Amino acid sequence: MQVEFIIRDWLVANPEFIERGLQIVKKEYYLSDEIGTNGFIDILCKDVYNNFVIVEIKRSDSAARQTFTEVFKYAELIRDKYKARDSEIKIIVISTHWDEIIRAFSFTCFRSRFPIKGLRIYLNAQTKIPESIEEVAPISNPGYSRKFMAYQILYLFATKEKRQIAHEVLNQKLQQANIDNYVAIDLDALPDKELFHYYAIDAAFQKQSIEELLYSIDLLKGMHHLDMEESEFEDKKSYQSYLEQVFIVALEMGKYYDTMEVGYAEKFESIIGIQNWQITAIKRYGIFKNDPRYGDDLLLKELKGHDGGSSNKFVAFTESGQMERLKEIYMECQHCLAHTPQWAEFISRLITDLQSSSKKFKLLIDIYNPDSIVTALYFSLTKGNPGYLPLFLIFVQYIEEEKTEVYKGEVLSFGGRPRLKIFTSTDYNEISNEILSLSIFSDNEINALKMGLRYTVLKTSLLGNEESEQFVTLNESKITSDTTNYDSIEDYILRNKTSIILMIQNYNRVSMTI
Repeated sequence: MQVEFIIRDWLVANPEFIERGLQIVKKEYYLSDEIGTNGFIDILCKDVYNNFVIVEIKRSDSAARQTFTEVFKYAELIRDKYKARDSEIKIIVISTHWDEIIRAFSFTCFRSRFPIKGLRIYLNAQTKIPESIEEVAPISNPGYSRKFMAYQILYLFATKEKRQIAHEVLNQKLQQANIDNYVAIDLDALPDKELFHYYAIDAAFQKQSIEELLYSIDLLKGMHHLDMEESEFEDKKSYQSYLEQVFIVALEMGKYYDTMEVGYAEKFESIIGIQNWQITAIKRYGIFKNDPRYGDDLLLKELKGHDGGSSNKFVAFTESGQMERLKEIYMECQHCLAHTPQWAEFISRLITDLQSSSKKFKLLIDIYNPDSIVTALYFSLTKGNPGYLPLFLIFVQYIEEEKTEVYKGEVLSFGGRPRLKIFTSTDYNEISNEILSLSIFSDNEINALKMGLRYTVLKTSLLGNEESEQFVTLNESKITSDTTNYDSIEDYILRNKTSIILMIQNYNRVSMTI
């Protein structure tokens, strides 16, 4: 006989071992409902207050989240079948091993509307009969700090009236999903644009753990949308991203909008910055409403992903007295630097040096780093706007020394001529050993080099009335002088006008991602 069955049958015969006054209703209690949901409760009991008590026995279970999904399904069926109030239903989970289920149990404790208790039992090594029992305390549940999910939703409408109805339905569904913290922004297109839909809602949600996402999807009765298992993903981050998309689908808002798009931080910034949609209302819920420090400017910055959610833009400020914030900046800025490892390594080194410094300072960091240098140069030329090119500015003000250091990262020419094709990492062997020795380059940096361009850093030091500047680079993990002679982008364009025109014509034949 399996150990779980031995434990179950012994507990049925000795319910007081679980809780004083507990009475057995039935073991393997079958529940079903009219939509086909069904299952067997290990032991159904009632307590001295005449409450239902669902007892679930798990000896060891690596699929911990499924354990609690099942338990909540039983509680819902009990409530529906017998019209029991939430306060009349208790859950007890019993296991000999808690390492694999403690986190899911703890999450459940903090979110469950039903009282839930965890019990650890110790068995006789020979008979497998329970000998002692102790209550399991849930571990702390800090959750995520205020941070939006990677995915947002953009609902589009032909009329304001339809948008208002969608707001009401969305709020109801989010309450059903136990989602309290979110933002819904009303957007109106300019009347001079020729569009099918002039009204939109951009909805963004507080970041959720894997357990929380599964719980919300289950509450929305959307588990049938899950067509992949966690084991099919390379890491938890990828699985979490997938669950965010499933959560959006599980909201099932199809009847209430004219069309929709899955959004993200960069798209939201494009909608209000480049496409010039107007924000007509910002509707906040939960922490986004209740935090008295939290203004619209900060909210919009986070929706645009400038706090680390965007692959193109990052902005932050801190000072030496806020070392925890400096650590966050170190981590959060890396997302928008992923496609330029040279800059990523340089900025990481700079922040690391500040972390170990005993000097008092203030730090401001502003990074704009488009995914492709080729795309950035193309739009800079065709639209006559150098603002499309990569740029970062880092200001470090040393308070006691009255000294300021400014680091300016930009793309400059080192005298080479642009080639006429788009380049990939397979072109490494065409680049001189001298250039390759500088760093491990990404495809994006290879393309810059092939065009005669390089991601540079100019350091300007201001001390009183004195000012000095020099190009710097990272060499053996140290910031050192860069003695290369660089030309401006303007000079580069004038010197290579014909080649650049041919390059643009070639690029027009290449599929672009804008």
